[in-house]
Amino acid sequence: EPFEQAFLGMSSPTWGTITFGRQNTTLADLIAKYDPQQTSYAFSLLGLSGTPAGGGDTQDRRLDSSIKYDGHFYDIVHFGAQYKTQNSSAQNYATAGNGEAFSGFEVSLGADFAGASVDAFYTKMRDAVSVGTLSTAQLATLPALNLSPNNSLSSTISDNASYGVMASYALAPVLPVVPVTVYGGFQHITYMNPSIPLAPGFDDIGGYVLGAVNNTAYAKGDKILQVYWAGARYAVTPKFTAAIAYYGEKQSAYASGALAGCSTDVSGAGSGNFSALSVSLDYHFTKRFDAYAGAMWSQVTHGLANGYLNTNMIDPAIGVRF
Repeated sequence: EPFEQAFLGMSSPTWGTITFGRQNTTLADLIAKYDPQQTSYAFSLLGLSGTPAGGGDTQDRRLDSSIKYDGHFYDIVHFGAQYKTQNSSAQNYATAGNGEAFSGFEVSLGADFAGASVDAFYTKMRDAVSVGTLSTAQLATLPALNLSPNNSLSSTISDNASYGVMASYALAPVLPVVPVTVYGGFQHITYMNPSIPLAPGFDDIGGYVLGAVNNTAYAKGDKILQVYWAGARYAVTPKFTAAIAYYGEKQSAYASGALAGCSTDVSGAGSGNFSALSVSLDYHFTKRFDAYAGAMWSQVTHGLANGYLNTNMIDPAIGVRF
């Protein structure tokens, strides 16, 4: 499996920090900052799914061969940027003939003032990869491609663009005896057909190969996914924290043919919604040892409910970590 992160760089209190290598995206850093459940796998849509932090696809939550900058100025303004060099084969780029070698970039700009913090961002990723298991028909094509079923996957390729804004406000200046911080965010993601199609046999991350490739999933129209959330964290004591959060997604219909404009669960390309509400409690015995408990209710409807056996779920979780 690939490293979660592996990078090196330089930091200056005046000029900021610049790093090179495989690292979390600027967008992932923002989501970790503004998620009321702190990207918990059990209690947060933003933690459970890497789609928002990846600008549309989980694989892009961390970027290989990337250059990243983070700067804070005058204790008020913060700026972030990240650039990823090309990840498609040279042959694909030569065939495209457009001379554009970048694979993705992200920028963010924000400010802090009187307990409030806000950041706006824009991201653009080319040849984003969403993978799944191969169908029986797709498995049958692997021998002709000299590919092994042991490390081959089905994939949908897209160019993704996203923008949005996130904010938080600490109520301490207003209610000093109630240390509550409120959070909120909105993200608009557009999925488009790739500007540079990939071919079967393309090497993906983690030693996997794309055995079947779909470069035309959005030929009849872009897919739009809107993600939004709000919540609060309450420091009951310096060691004990309670949190509550709401998360939502709204997907536009992008199916073609007889399913165009579909708004039922007959197709995952139909319009649909996702909603989730979670609560959690966390107690730190020491800096590195804590216990937690909570639950998350979630519901999917219409197109986003495609393939689900249960469209309403309540998932409790309790545990300890070191």
